[in-house]
Amino acid sequence: MRLMTERQSDMRRVSLDWLARRDYSRVEITRKLKRKFGKEGGDEVDADIAEILGWLEEHRFLDESRYIEVLIRSALERGHGLLRLRQDMKQRGLASPLIEQALLELDVDWFEQARGLRERRFGLKAVVDQKEKARQLRYLQYRGFTAERTPLPSPGHCIALTHSSSMRNADDPDYIIIPGNRIFGHQQAWPRQRS
Repeated sequence: MRLMTERQSDMRRVSLDWLARRDYSRVEITRKLKRKFGKEGGDEVDADIAEILGWLEEHRFLDESRYIEVLIRSALERGHGLLRLRQDMKQRGLASPLIEQALLELDVDWFEQARGLRERRFGLKAVVDQKEKARQLRYLQYRGFTAERTPLPSPGHCIALTHSSSMRNADDPDYIIIPGNRIFGHQQAWPRQRS
């Protein structure tokens, strides 16, 4: 980097202050710098911002792949689904190829994520009426889960997930395991019909 002007020095200092608190995408830092320094001069400010961003990336202060990892971890902790996660990253100005690559590398059971979220919010009670089912589906869809990944148990059966503690009911002789049931991608335990 050539000898810096006072404005470039201020831009670098302000950018480092922001990045010391949390990660940002390149687009977010650009917006913030333009808001702070944009009124001083048009093209010169854009050139200075591009130079500062290059310096930040070169020294790994600005790293979008690290930022994506942080966003994914945070979204999973908050119980967000795939659709909401993808949308959040796009709104932050991250490049689509980076987003898609990161999501492909994810090893997340989205059904289990939705099931856990539903349990925390609504409990284990079976969904009895359509109004309640619609309310729970809307909640899960708002959180970023698709209708195929929304576990809503109905009366008369319990879902026994293959890798869950609820599998203990499957050993009960009053339940029949139906292997390969593809409704939710997991096995289901249905009450045995008494004759």
